[in-house]
Amino acid sequence: MELSDLLLNEAINKGLCRPWQENWKGDMDSLMSMYKRGIDFCIEHDYPSLDIIRRYLKGKTEDYNIYVDSDSEATVYADTVVVLGDSKMKIWIADYGVVSLYLLHNSEVLIFCGPHSKISVETYNDSVVKVRRTTNVSVYRYDNSIVEGDNVKIYNRERNAT
Repeated sequence: MELSDLLLNEAINKGLCRPWQENWKGDMDSLMSMYKRGIDFCIEHDYPSLDIIRRYLKGKTEDYNIYVDSDSEATVYADTVVVLGDSKMKIWIADYGVVSLYLLHNSEVLIFCGPHSKISVETYNDSVVKVRRTTNVSVYRYDNSIVEGDNVKIYNRERNAT
């Protein structure tokens, strides 16, 4: 079974709506775009599972700013960034950058950002985010995640019941 078919079948089993099923495309660009646009569904349903991500996607998603078990550094100007698994990263957000960052599993991320950056971070599971040099960062904290940093607006949230 191809990766696209595996992902589509798993998504349908988790309740993927008909319009997304009908617009499904199997190439990597489309899959990564759909993952980021549908990140709320993916987080809510643990989709795709970390095991599937590790088996089929690890090392193939960095160009899309999706990091799996990564020990790396990245510079981001404007995008959605997803950090998964056991990643330990440093992320630089360019001044005037606008970034949405999602941390899941056991990921640890140290963020450096310019004074005019606008950053929204959602932390899940046991992830850790540390923010340095910031003036405009909002963190939405779920589960057992840890948030550290000065001038960070932290909002503790509960997940939706599934």
